[in-house]
Amino acid sequence: MNLLTVEKLTKHFGGLAAVSDLDFTVAEGEILALIGPNGAGKTTVFNMLTGLTGITAGKARFKDTELNGMPPFRIVELGLGRTFQNIRLFAKMSVLNNVMVGFHCRTRTGLFGALIKTPRASREYRQAQERALELLAMFGLDGVKDEISRNLPYGQQRGVEIVRALATDPQILLLDEPAAGLNIAETEILMEHIARLRSDLKKTVLLIEHDMKMVMNISDRIVVLDYGVKIAEGGPDAIKADPRVIEAYLGTGFRKSHA
Repeated sequence: MNLLTVEKLTKHFGGLAAVSDLDFTVAEGEILALIGPNGAGKTTVFNMLTGLTGITAGKARFKDTELNGMPPFRIVELGLGRTFQNIRLFAKMSVLNNVMVGFHCRTRTGLFGALIKTPRASREYRQAQERALELLAMFGLDGVKDEISRNLPYGQQRGVEIVRALATDPQILLLDEPAAGLNIAETEILMEHIARLRSDLKKTVLLIEHDMKMVMNISDRIVVLDYGVKIAEGGPDAIKADPRVIEAYLGTGFRKSHA
């Protein structure tokens, strides 16, 4: 079953076409990578899907619900969570409290109940805290739960951002360059975590990434953009052998090193 369907998705900024007539689907349980050169329109696609920028033309649907014009908080409630290319943690808050923020869209206690600490509010807080600690432990971050987020090494901050996105309980998790700034060892650990998102948490993943070793190893399918236009789609073996992709993005050196 397709969780996400994108049809003729288009975004213009003035006279510039950032994305043009883009079609793809994301099936339940799939890891789909969206790749391409810098400026290809990948993050613009994410921003349209999550309501951060308007859609000029075309449609995006989550299951049977059209996302066009829907505000970001409604899209999160619907089941799409995301991270950002540039880390956007609450820098002065603890790791645990950053993750707790993610649970807000799934709680039913209103502001008044939270202020006077009703039994429901207290129960929801305890449940959210327990789940936050479970998710942090999954990423090996439970030991730094009380640390101020800005004091963490960069790789751990990346992990906290992913855990916070998971706290929204998404059906599809959109990861925007999660390996950016990570060293080789950290990237290997991240690959293991993304695989566990599917195997253990049953999450579907839509991924933007420039680390081609990571993309080729964990993706079921890959969509390639160049100047906002889809130039290829298929499995890793087909993509790394596609002459259009090699010319536009991978380069001949990639083909030789993966021959």
